[in-house]
Amino acid sequence: MIDEDLVRRALDVALSQNVDFAEARIQIDEEESIYMRSGVIEAYGISISGGFSIRVLKNGAFGFGCTEKLGNESIKNAIMEAVKLAGVAKLVSLADFGDF
Repeated sequence: MIDEDLVRRALDVALSQNVDFAEARIQIDEEESIYMRSGVIEAYGISISGGFSIRVLKNGAFGFGCTEKLGNESIKNAIMEAVKLAGVAKLVSLADFGDF
């Protein structure tokens, strides 16, 4: 089970970067599989996957970050990437892309 404090701490870090808005999401998927032949279990497995994503709005531009790792450092890196991308997005105009 994911600790709600992890999400709160992540949002606190994001908001400390002078962003106007931040939302964080943690998703964990658990899968259990059993392979049987003629009523006999031949294989059994459990897999767990998931990750963390963050979206921030800063000065009218959005930035996104994500990681598959739920450690503090990985989450902080994803947050800083989102903040950085929001800063870069503000500098880019649709005119920079010419005709699409």
